[in-house]
Amino acid sequence: MDDLWFYLSFADADHFLGGAYVRGGSLVEAVTRSHVLGINPGGEVMSIGPIPEPALAEHVEVEDRERLLSKSELGPVFGVEG
Repeated sequence: MDDLWFYLSFADADHFLGGAYVRGGSLVEAVTRSHVLGINPGGEVMSIGPIPEPALAEHVEVEDRERLLSKSELGPVFGVEG
């Protein structure tokens, strides 16, 4: 697997369900990996990426990668209060 990172955002018609930084060789692989890791809550997926490793390392702690993050957990990364 290539070390490409993608930000995946999950939402249904009414609610934000969470976001995750997930590794994959492509967007499709990253979405598949989110299912394998058990961090895909369903809903529609939007993505940003690939994100270069240096940028990810600068803005996202290792413990916040490849896990589902809430809006309040994502807030500090994007400069938005939860």
